[in-house]
Amino acid sequence: MNRKSKDWLHRSILYEDKGMTLVEILVVLALFTVVFAISSISLSGLIPKTNLSEYQQMFVSDLKRQQMQAMQGNYSNLDEALPQGVYLGDDQYVLFQGDTFQASDSANVVATLPQDVRFREVTIPDRQIIFLPLSGEVMNYQSDLDTFSLENSTTGDRVDFEINQLGAMHAQKN
Repeated sequence: MNRKSKDWLHRSILYEDKGMTLVEILVVLALFTVVFAISSISLSGLIPKTNLSEYQQMFVSDLKRQQMQAMQGNYSNLDEALPQGVYLGDDQYVLFQGDTFQASDSANVVATLPQDVRFREVTIPDRQIIFLPLSGEVMNYQSDLDTFSLENSTTGDRVDFEINQLGAMHAQKN
């Protein structure tokens, strides 16, 4: 080895640099920023789609629960069995008991949808799906008035629903 390389080696061993330079810190921060930006862009489209699917499942579950409550009765006297229903608002749905929706009833259970998820194209009469006691059939069913949609306005995703006289539901994603 020549003398210059020995001096450099000797100095680097004796005077070891501790820490990082400003340039090294800036390069690392820039890399973290790029990775974060790429990951947030690719994940941002997943969240609204998840919400629509999540609220679709929650709505169908609540609808089936209302039908089951109408069929089971949960009453000691069958003469007092009441229909169970679901009212479809634009940005919410309401679970209720009885043969018609009463907004002022304190027993109503309200499920509010997020601001970008809405019910659209509701053809159900009076926006009410009411299940008859014991049979669970849809009260006053009309085959040409049995559809509605759940739509995410952010992504444009939509699920179309069709319910039959027996209360069975068919859902199709569009």
